Amino acid sequence: MRFFSTVIQKLWGLSAGDELKKFLYLAAAGFCLFGSFSPLKPLKESLFINMVGSEYLSYIKIISAVMMLLIVMLYSKIVDCFSKQNLFYVVLAFYVVVGGIFVGLLSHPTLGVANATVSPYRWVAWGFYLFVESYLTVMMSLFWSFVNDVTSASSAKKGYGMIMFGSQAGAFCLAALGLYMVIDPALYVARAPLLLSICMVLFSLLGFFILRLNQTIPAEQLNSGHREAREGHVGILEGFLVVLKNRYVAGIFSLMLFQEIIVSLMFFQQAYLVEQTFIDHGLRTNFLFHVNLWFQLLSCVFALLGTSYIHRKIGTRASLMSFPLLLICSCLVYFFVPNLYTVTIFMILLKGLHYAFNQPVRETLYIPTSRDIKYKAKAWIDVAGLRGAKALGFGLTNIVGHSSSVLGLTVVGFLSVWTLMASIVGRANEKAVQKDIIIK
Repeated sequence: MRFFSTVIQKLWGLSAGDELKKFLYLAAAGFCLFGSFSPLKPLKESLFINMVGSEYLSYIKIISAVMMLLIVMLYSKIVDCFSKQNLFYVVLAFYVVVGGIFVGLLSHPTLGVANATVSPYRWVAWGFYLFVESYLTVMMSLFWSFVNDVTSASSAKKGYGMIMFGSQAGAFCLAALGLYMVIDPALYVARAPLLLSICMVLFSLLGFFILRLNQTIPAEQLNSGHREAREGHVGILEGFLVVLKNRYVAGIFSLMLFQEIIVSLMFFQQAYLVEQTFIDHGLRTNFLFHVNLWFQLLSCVFALLGTSYIHRKIGTRASLMSFPLLLICSCLVYFFVPNLYTVTIFMILLKGLHYAFNQPVRETLYIPTSRDIKYKAKAWIDVAGLRGAKALGFGLTNIVGHSSSVLGLTVVGFLSVWTLMASIVGRANEKAVQKDIIIK
């Protein structure tokens, strides 16, 4: 036990007690959330390419943006009706039920993956893609809103690293399982619905760990440490209005905006090259699962050894800036050596270090903010804003095309502006934390 405590202290700076127990529960919840989504991301992409075709990816992103706008309006209303704990159970139950429905649809001999016909009228593939997109976005936003609401800024620099390690460990384990299940192209048809079933079972365990957290951790450990007066009822559009009016929140939105535009541009290029390189549907799925496994491994290792240490050593502002600076270097490599493997390396770095480092650091920006910013403005950013950014990014692919030189220069330009905004928002956050200011 002493050895375990020493390791925890060295890696994350956490001492034994209720604070450590709280982060262990949150890390376990992250394991379930990230683990349940990890194999579904490459699965939804491969299913859509195999059943509908990569040329329709830009359309599904635009549809997703519109759908998310409706979802976030409903979500903003639900926030006023339930406590932060009960929000979990309501939203979780919805996605478990819908996930079960898609298990049945994907198993159907004509509607599901057994039908090898490629057509834009394969509506199950469209619906499954939208389900997975909304599932991750809504639950990720809700999970981090809850975490930010029960964690102080000083505690976050230590404990968020543990949360991300647990999350990425779950993502890596399920990515490895997913790869094992689809590594034989002949088993692709039977294994895809089974993999979704396993993910839904793991996802349902998320509610158990949140329940145990609220039952066993003292109330004084479940707050952000900021004194905030309760505000009156806030309308459905308030979260969006806060993003427009509050420069700090708009700055957080810009960090997400530039990242998602870059992800969309580079993913479209990767999907195009995958489709051109691999003719067999099973081989495409196999490749995407290998890529997923590698970036999950990178995330897991970095979350264990680097996230908390670097954040504590160089601070929030420098941490936010370091990520786009690293991506600029990687993009320059792709610019001079444009092929499937250099774009894949860029995507592994982008996704792996985002989940392990950039996201937990970015989430700490919400700690010195009001509850309405934590839940409603954040929901607009993470749900509607995220989908809008993805749709914008895929819209830009029609302009940029598949030219590696044009794409490389465009991405470097966005990364440069991203770095500047990271500096501005990071400085504002460090000032608010030092002066114990609540941003409203």
